[in-house]
Amino acid sequence: MTSNVDPGSVSVTAACTPGKAPSTSGSIPTDSQNLRALQVDVTKIVAANSGAAITGAVDGAIGDAFSSTGGAPITAGPNGFTVNFAADEPSNVERRTNGAFAALGRTNNVYNFAGDPRLQRTSDADDAFPVLGYAPSYTKAPPRGSDHVWSAWADVRGTGFDQNNALSDTHGTQFNVTGGVGRKLTPDVLVGLFTGYEHFNFTVESLGGKMSGDGGTIGTYAAYRFAPHWRADGMIGWSDVRYTGAAGTASGSFTGSRWLASGGLTGDYRWAAFLLEPSTRIYTLWESENAWTDSLGTLQPSRSFSESRVSTGGKVIYPWQTGALEISPYAGVFGDYRFSTDNALSIGVPFVGIKDGWSGRATTGVTFATGRGGPSVSIGGELGGIGAGYSIWSTNARMNWPF
Repeated sequence: MTSNVDPGSVSVTAACTPGKAPSTSGSIPTDSQNLRALQVDVTKIVAANSGAAITGAVDGAIGDAFSSTGGAPITAGPNGFTVNFAADEPSNVERRTNGAFAALGRTNNVYNFAGDPRLQRTSDADDAFPVLGYAPSYTKAPPRGSDHVWSAWADVRGTGFDQNNALSDTHGTQFNVTGGVGRKLTPDVLVGLFTGYEHFNFTVESLGGKMSGDGGTIGTYAAYRFAPHWRADGMIGWSDVRYTGAAGTASGSFTGSRWLASGGLTGDYRWAAFLLEPSTRIYTLWESENAWTDSLGTLQPSRSFSESRVSTGGKVIYPWQTGALEISPYAGVFGDYRFSTDNALSIGVPFVGIKDGWSGRATTGVTFATGRGGPSVSIGGELGGIGAGYSIWSTNARMNWPF
């Protein structure tokens, strides 16, 4: 109520809810600003971790599906070892066996091992090894496995993020579970569906903030082996993510809708007893977040951003077989280039999170398979962000079941 108002003047009375400061365009509480900065920076970390986890899981599933008819080139056993010609391309089999018999002067016993079904070729091979003095260590490679049409798979990955410096002390962990099923339409064409779940917790000391949440993902993928040693693949997925954050006295919840797309080229070459797997891959994701009001009455506007990573590098795999178990340890090195866009930038607070630009990544692990074309389990670890001022480490376990 107003009284004694002079002509030409206006008096305004404002009422405030107890415990909440009025929020205007000219006076935003510091904790609300920090909460906004927490949202801008941490959600990008979450999205990047999920992008790497999901694309890595799908890429592993595609690799397992196309390797189901392969086999370890080196087989260890109680009587020595076997060079597994069945793991080679047919042209390589013919070249190696023909060369072996020619060296022995057995030109009249040169057979096309890739196409001749007659059993006498086995006896010729049996004769060749004793001539070389290898009879005590000669064992026959196991029969070639069948080319399974279907494959079910699951990938569990734990990821951690650490950024230690005086301005932004940031730490967090994330858990992603991705699973799916694939089907070969032809020996060289694969399609599949996948789904996933993610859960995360992050803290940013410089903002006095914490953010946690979870989400779900659905998607599809496809791959085409267009040459004996090269395949191309792509995938697309959609995620619904729920966030809860707090910075000082400000807190609140909001949701995000995320699209993820990925594509790449992967090679598969044999060098001596090793398998070389060069690859180039890109993933891009777009996330939109709804407008929301925090606990201090500040309206946090809607926001959208994109996050992309281009990777190039390769893995070295050493497959060998002992009994019915095929063991394939591997190690890899990759260069990552990140770039992003964002329609909301945090102002007046230290930068937190993953920077655009180059970084290095190293990976290692081992795969266990029960027979050629049988179920397999992979265990691995990865360290990213090398040389970029932060570290992204992860451990994962993957299982593939062809049928």
